[in-house]
Amino acid sequence: MKSSTYLISLMAVFLAMAVLIPIVFHTLGLGATFLPMFLPILLAGFFLSPVHAGIVGVVGPVVSSLLTGMPPLLPVIPVLSTEGFALGFVTAFLYQTNKFLPWFCVLTALLIERIILILVIFLIVPLFGLPPRAFSIGVLVTSLPGIILNLIVVPLLVKILKHRIKQVN
Repeated sequence: MKSSTYLISLMAVFLAMAVLIPIVFHTLGLGATFLPMFLPILLAGFFLSPVHAGIVGVVGPVVSSLLTGMPPLLPVIPVLSTEGFALGFVTAFLYQTNKFLPWFCVLTALLIERIILILVIFLIVPLFGLPPRAFSIGVLVTSLPGIILNLIVVPLLVKILKHRIKQVN
């Protein structure tokens, strides 16, 4: 069993990445299309328990918003934190309890997260007088590069990091 200091430190690393990686992407003009905050949240799912990875998913967007102003607190943070919880929790749950391959964990977490996002869109978007179906399609299409990036990069990073950790231990 890892110590609470180790756990808190690891959570802090993923939270810091949830702030820094989106800054780099936005600086390069790549923005939200590549879903940069999802990278550290999904990674957290391979190194933390489902609950702790879910916490990183909820807190990451909030910390980023408070420190950088991005994403905007309202209406984005409640939605992004819900998505983040799903990403972290589902990834960790699938990987740690069922030992699924990393790409399958990432794909499943992203599918569940996209379903949650569409449900939230259908609840919130009509309040602003916008058509939820068109908005959902737009969000799904514009996020395809980010989904592909996460499906490629996260399993690769997990493989590299797990290998390096084995070498150290």
